[in-house]
Amino acid sequence: MQDIFLSPISLHDLEMLIRKCVGSEIQKYTLPIQEKSKDLLSIGEAAELLSLTIPTIYSKVHYRTIPFMKTKGSKTLRFSRKKLMEWLQEGQKETQSKLDQKATDYLVSKR
Repeated sequence: MQDIFLSPISLHDLEMLIRKCVGSEIQKYTLPIQEKSKDLLSIGEAAELLSLTIPTIYSKVHYRTIPFMKTKGSKTLRFSRKKLMEWLQEGQKETQSKLDQKATDYLVSKR
């Protein structure tokens, strides 16, 4: 085992060292919460992200054509940025050249 030699440390330096260690430990537990809150959007933020009006968002919520959440015991709507981006990608249409290539591949495979 190695011998450890401690040099004298001032009270101020000890306090700063403790603050730094405790702060980094606290940060480990608070960062995931902050990151999750960045993912949750209000109706206004969702409308801005999707370039839609707020009434259009309400209509899509009413007909359940857009992913949304309600907070328990409240009527507040929340939207997941990740889910909205997935929802947008589901509606993505293929280009004409991609469709032509698929048709060609299909015809070649049937010969």
